[in-house]
Amino acid sequence: MQLHLSFLSLSLPLPPTDSFRSRNLIREAIENNDFLRHLGQVQIEEIVCCMYKKSIPQGSYIIREGQSGDALYVVAEGVLEVSKQNQLLGRMDVGRAFGELALLYNCNRTASVRGKSSSFRSHLVVGLP
Repeated sequence: MQLHLSFLSLSLPLPPTDSFRSRNLIREAIENNDFLRHLGQVQIEEIVCCMYKKSIPQGSYIIREGQSGDALYVVAEGVLEVSKQNQLLGRMDVGRAFGELALLYNCNRTASVRGKSSSFRSHLVVGLP
């Protein structure tokens, strides 16, 4: 699988993820994701270097089914609920990457994801068109 990530090399006005623990969490989440695990190490490192922390209030939607998406997320803390057509599909916790399908296939979000616990925090990478 070949993924063009040249947009990640741009200088973004975002604070990068700097702790070793956070960088490893992101790297492992990407390597364990069915759709991202085939990326090369250079591509993975480009993604890791562009990610930053973002806090989401409990109950807030991170992504909504049917909307366009330009970001990949990794759960750093807390629990998330995944739903499709208002039906709960499951939960995600620390170390899971999500939101990749919209980036890889240029499609709308296939499910909704929202913060379940009050301590949810994610790492986020913004994908520029």
